[in-house]
Amino acid sequence: MHDRANPLVERWAGSRCPVFIDFGDAKPDLPFIADEHVLWRLQYLEKTNNVVAIPCHGAALN
Repeated sequence: MHDRANPLVERWAGSRCPVFIDFGDAKPDLPFIADEHVLWRLQYLEKTNNVVAIPCHGAALN
């Protein structure tokens, strides 16, 4: 996802605070994602000016 896609992401890009996104009960069609609840952590890549979403299992964050 490009960091200019959303003004909120654009404002966050310079911050050191992690951002997690919860898509609720939506299940991505990705083979490496289990059917359990997943949070997505946004990671800003300064060199390329891009933002990537990394899956994180909710249980690992407790």
